[in-house]
Amino acid sequence: MAEDPLAPYRAQLTDPRHETLTEQLLAWSLRHCTCHRGVSWHASGAFWAASFERHCAPADTAAWESLLGAKYIVFFWCQDDGSRSELVALADQLRSRRPIRAGELGIFYEALLSDMRAHGLETARVEAGIADTCAAEVAEPHQDVRTMTPEQFHTQRLATIATTPYIDCRRAARGLPAPHEEHRVEQAVEATYIANDLASLDKEIAAGATEPVTSNLVRFHAARTGQDLSTAITHAANRYNHLVTALRNAPPGPLTTILASIVDGSLQCQIDLSTTRYPGSTHRLSLLQLGLVRSTKSVARW
Repeated sequence: MAEDPLAPYRAQLTDPRHETLTEQLLAWSLRHCTCHRGVSWHASGAFWAASFERHCAPADTAAWESLLGAKYIVFFWCQDDGSRSELVALADQLRSRRPIRAGELGIFYEALLSDMRAHGLETARVEAGIADTCAAEVAEPHQDVRTMTPEQFHTQRLATIATTPYIDCRRAARGLPAPHEEHRVEQAVEATYIANDLASLDKEIAAGATEPVTSNLVRFHAARTGQDLSTAITHAANRYNHLVTALRNAPPGPLTTILASIVDGSLQCQIDLSTTRYPGSTHRLSLLQLGLVRSTKSVARW
């Protein structure tokens, strides 16, 4: 019998829908795979994507919508943890509007858009968001903490966290027009990058020079202000909790439901993965407020 590539994750698949989604994502990934990283790499990405989608999807999310959102996260996994040369190529091709020839990453990009269009969904906002994300990720290693302003960091990090295209996938699936509350979207995206930067801090510090200081709010703030990491962590946690309070007080509605689910869900997933993908992050994540989904009176998740 062939070895199960998802065997390392089976115990963490919390219910049949989580398990089915992970299996669907792995099958989709392998169908489009052209890399040499092996099945186990794609299995890890499928588990990670399904876990984030499980936590971030609003309670009323249909199975097809969750599969679509999770496919976007698989694409981002390939973009963020995959080939740098493919990322550079895709960023250039999206900027110049040339045909996509960016290896496996380009294949995943085209497959995601094709699946969205098969459901009759508009893809323009998602395409624009992915182009911004790719361009920002390409530029990120070349930024200089000595000259980069906090405003420039914020703009870059809003793009590199890649949450906006995920929100736009969900907007498209739910037929939501571009809202006037873009400031609220920005607040939610900022919250997701702060939680991510607190979760990944130990891993980035251990990576040293391979991870630029300008890729993480805590490291950037400490380097720019001369404060120690502990003070920078407190600064980041306070900012996160301020953003959560603002979102908790936002008028209810479809957009607020999406944003609350993504902010709360991202943090909860990072807590769940604090011993694997985000080692050493438990104390820092405990400083951040949970409970947005409960405050919007959403029913229990999967």
